[in-house]
Amino acid sequence: MLHSGGKMRLIMGCQFSPQDLEAIQQGYELRDALLTRLDADLEDVLKVGGFCKKAHKAYAEICR
Repeated sequence: MLHSGGKMRLIMGCQFSPQDLEAIQQGYELRDALLTRLDADLEDVLKVGGFCKKAHKAYAEICR
C-alpha cells in the first residue's frame, strides 16, 4: 500500500482533550525548533569543513 501511493484512514473512538491537543502542538513546535537549530549547526560545520579543506590544501602546498 505504501509503495503504490495508497492512503490509510484510521477511525478512532477517542477524543482529544484540550491538554492533549496542547501537548501535540508543543511537540510540533519543539520539533521545528530542533530542526532549525540542527540545520544551522550543520551549515556551520560545512563552512568550517570547507575552510579546513582550503587550509589543508594551503598547508600541503607550503610543505612541498
